[in-house]
Amino acid sequence: MEPPPDALPLSPDGSIAIDVNCLHCGYNLRGLLFAGRCPECGTPIGRSVHGNLLRFADPQWLRRLLLGVRLALWNVLVGLLGFAGACVGGALLVGFSGGGTPPEAAPLLRFAVFVPVECLSLASLWLITSQEPRVSPTEDPVTLRRVLRGFAILGIVATVIGELAQAGSWHWTVGALAACLQLGFIVSFFGWFVFMRRFARRIPDWRLARSTTVLMWGLPSIALVLTAGVLLAGIVGSRYAATTTLTVAPTGTGYATSLPGPTTTMAVSSPLPASVMMALFVLPCTGIVFLIVFGIWYVLLLFGYRRMFATTLGQARELAAEGEATGLSVPDAPPALE
Repeated sequence: MEPPPDALPLSPDGSIAIDVNCLHCGYNLRGLLFAGRCPECGTPIGRSVHGNLLRFADPQWLRRLLLGVRLALWNVLVGLLGFAGACVGGALLVGFSGGGTPPEAAPLLRFAVFVPVECLSLASLWLITSQEPRVSPTEDPVTLRRVLRGFAILGIVATVIGELAQAGSWHWTVGALAACLQLGFIVSFFGWFVFMRRFARRIPDWRLARSTTVLMWGLPSIALVLTAGVLLAGIVGSRYAATTTLTVAPTGTGYATSLPGPTTTMAVSSPLPASVMMALFVLPCTGIVFLIVFGIWYVLLLFGYRRMFATTLGQARELAAEGEATGLSVPDAPPALE
């Protein structure tokens, strides 16, 4: 059995000297021996004291978390394969159609990429945000996990509506509605990292928690830099793309442009300064490089969480088996409230 933590006040006889609630039934364990078990439900008292650490959590719940991280890794692979397949499919369509992708094929290509990715993302988020089978007989109507699940569903709905709007079958206001619903992806993105950071702190693995925080803010920051670079390129490009009308005399006429006679009007584009061209090139390229770096970092982070959950699941199963061998088995956990 795990020894009591140093911060736990104990009486001289080894009983708990502060209010500690049982993880499974909420019974106040004050005055009971640390090596004993809850008189109401039989849960080992040591597990309630150490309960915030993941290795003392329910093994079935940890198994769901591990599956959620594995689905997130599969999601990365499916996204890369889908993107590559969409590029190849688009190139083939352009070749067979004689130049230019058929308008009716573009939504199908996007659906082929986004639908599997978003379904896997939703499944991963659903598992990661599953309620830990603990004490609460009831759950507040509004919780972070429920909010994240709702916004994740809104994100998928937004994608479907947006594709229908881009296909031209719906009014542009529907497209605006889809853009507003994209907030669901942003909320679920940050919420996923918040949940994962909580789990890292319950190991505790502070290095993994810090990496999660950096990625949580770094990935959207890089996306903003790329967006700003594209917008800046469009604004500056449109400014310098303005044409200047020049009036010139035809060659060999002997006329000057300031005198009456046959002339020709030409439209000449203003050239981009070298400094502007360099800035427009460096900013997006820098953003792409950082996006690749952070993307690789994200994959490594997922592998770190997979290893963490697998190790913790093994520890939780060993503790559960030890409790059963010593007669301090944990009763069946109450069903998770969904």
